[in-house]
This record gives sequence, C-alpha cells and structure tokens, in this order.
Amino acid sequence: MKNNFTSKQRLVFADAAYTDLSLQNPFSLTMYLKFCYDYATITQSTICVAKESNICSLEGNKIDENSNSIAPIKITSIKEKVEGNVLTLSFVIENIGKGKVYMSETNCDGIINENPLDITKENYVKIDINDGGIGLKCRILDDKLNSIEGLSGYVQLGSFICYKKITDENQLNLIRITTKYKYVDSTTKLLTVYPA
Repeated sequence: MKNNFTSKQRLVFADAAYTDLSLQNPFSLTMYLKFCYDYATITQSTICVAKESNICSLEGNKIDENSNSIAPIKITSIKEKVEGNVLTLSFVIENIGKGKVYMSETNCDGIINENPLDITKENYVKIDINDGGIGLKCRILDDKLNSIEGLSGYVQLGSFICYKKITDENQLNLIRITTKYKYVDSTTKLLTVYPA
C-alpha cells in the first residue's frame, strides 16, 4: 500500500493578478501545506488456537516485520494467553508516522479547518477482522462509539482485546485485520518568485 509517486502542481493565485510594481530581486516565502487522505493497513498473523502449547505456541508476539502492509498505522503486537477455557488476544495498534489519524468517515475539510466535531474523531481507526471462522469476539465501538462485541467497528489507538472460548482445539489459524482511517500530515516548502 505504498505510494511511490511524485506530484507536481501549478499554483495559480489569481487569474487576473496584476501589479505596477516590478520585482527586482527573487522573493521567497515559506508555504505550509497540510494534506489529508484515506489510508488502510492490512495486517496478517498466525495465531495458536489451543489451551496449551502442543502443536502450536501460545508464547511471544505474533507480529513480525512482514505482518503489516507499509502504512503509518500498524498493529505492533498480538499476544495470546489462556485463562480457564478462554483464549484472549491482546492487540496493540500504533501510529508510527509523523501525522495524525482520524476516523475513516471524518471530513478532510473539517479536519483541516479544525472543526470541533471532526477534531474529536482523532486517534480512532475502523477495523475489520477476518478470523477464518474461529469465532473471535472483540471489544470494539460502534458508529456512535458505544462499546460492543464484534469483528468490525472502531478502536482507539493503543490496545484492544479479542477472545474465544476453546475446547479441545489445537491449531494454527490465520487472521487478517484491515484498518481504515484518514491520515493528516503537513510539510513546509520554500516558494521563490523570480523577476520576469
């Protein structure tokens, strides 16, 4: 999901701009650019669905360097533990970029203009989990940010958990998590105007 492209834009400040003053020397000014775009991260990991580490291992972080697509938001940790007959997966989701993250449905114009309603949607992402049919339940949020259980909804950056009751299962299982969000970043550029 990496964007390997360079963009060039021609800036037109005013179609009919005119001045009687002549520019004798180059004139420089620093422009501040803020941009907002849709982004998605895909994370895949193999987990152990078992009460004990027989065929597969419950120990350790299930995320490695190849688990996430190239993106600023990543799931950096998935750890498993079993208590009684419940398997719990603890996820850590982080912003490893320099920008800010907002709910995927947030309006970019509202973010750029710092609309109070849009700004409150900072640090939330939408997740969709494909658990391969093993029956995970996750503690997530609905569209109104009410706590629910499911495989699709919103989570705040940081940690969230999923769990499953297990019986005599002892298998490896692939899970795939799609994380969608708006990403906002900024840069400064020096703009120089030369005499005609």
